[in-house]
Amino acid sequence: QLGLGEDNAEDPAIEAAIPRVALALAGLKEATYRFAPAAAEELWAIKAFKMREMARPDIPSGLKTWLAKTDAEFGRYALAFHLIEWAAIADALDMPPDELISAATARRARRYVEEFLYAHALFIHSTVLDNAGHDQESRLVAGYILTRDLER
Repeated sequence: QLGLGEDNAEDPAIEAAIPRVALALAGLKEATYRFAPAAAEELWAIKAFKMREMARPDIPSGLKTWLAKTDAEFGRYALAFHLIEWAAIADALDMPPDELISAATARRARRYVEEFLYAHALFIHSTVLDNAGHDQESRLVAGYILTRDLER
């Protein structure tokens, strides 16, 4: 359920878990993590999302640059979600994190990028940055300078 931006009361259980999670994450040894085979669908979904959004004519160039990185960022967020989920229950398991990132975790990471991060990036680029300073005018000026061999 989506709220209207109201403040939520702090959850004491989450507040108490933060130091435990931080210590568990800090104590991890170097390891290689991979996506479970079923998680590959989420990677293809984020690639399709990236291509679909970059093809829109109303997307500022700065936002297209951000979008171009979303599949790589998705992998980083999926790993962060995976390790945080493990660390939240590390005391109970008393074993290292699974080297496979599950499809459910990959789905959460994809949704985080598409539904949360992208919504904020879109807002910033279309309002605060005013569509990246009107890309079309910048291109016209650059073209004028370049075709006339001007220095400025």
